[in-house]
Amino acid sequence: MKIVDRVVCALISLGVIIAAFFAPLIHWIYQITVYGLANGLLGGLTGEYIGNANDQGITEDDMSLYNIYDMLKGNNEPNPNLETLAPRAKPVVIFFALTLVIALVAMFVSIFSNAKKTLMGIGACGIVSLIFLKSSFDKLVAPIVEGKITLGGLLDIPLLGMVTKVDTVNLSGGWVMMIMLFAVLIIWNLSFMLTSEKETEAVRKKTTESSKKR
Repeated sequence: MKIVDRVVCALISLGVIIAAFFAPLIHWIYQITVYGLANGLLGGLTGEYIGNANDQGITEDDMSLYNIYDMLKGNNEPNPNLETLAPRAKPVVIFFALTLVIALVAMFVSIFSNAKKTLMGIGACGIVSLIFLKSSFDKLVAPIVEGKITLGGLLDIPLLGMVTKVDTVNLSGGWVMMIMLFAVLIIWNLSFMLTSEKETEAVRKKTTESSKKR
């Protein structure tokens, strides 16, 4: 049972790392302003709308860290907007890296130790790190949501900034998944501790009763 327990805890910790890179991490909503304008003009003139009368070209999407890396890896040109965001990005990078380190520590502790209370503490640290990550991320994307930095400026495509507007940028499923995995790590180890204590108490009671009968 102890081997199974260690494997489960290690897999939960590994799941945090996999979710960090490949699960949808950022959810964003943007509006193609030209689409909404064209839809209104076309519908007003002909009565035929693209989609429906209230369609303003609003689109939402989810991106993983891998998707973002794949999108930006070919762009080696300096971007002043990215340089402006750099100070805000540092806490995000720090807490993201800290979360990964915590997950790695949890995985090694799971494999080489039966320290349940330590694992629960590590899981709690992971959740706290992710909460600070969310706070730092909200500050990072604030200039984009407020329109101080356009999507075109961010991607260094000026025309894109004229036809699109970012409405919302949030941490999404991947972030929630990491919190849930750390919570599962805590609950699993707490359950294992309580079960072990009950089993130990039952064995102790049985031994005591047997000794009295003798």
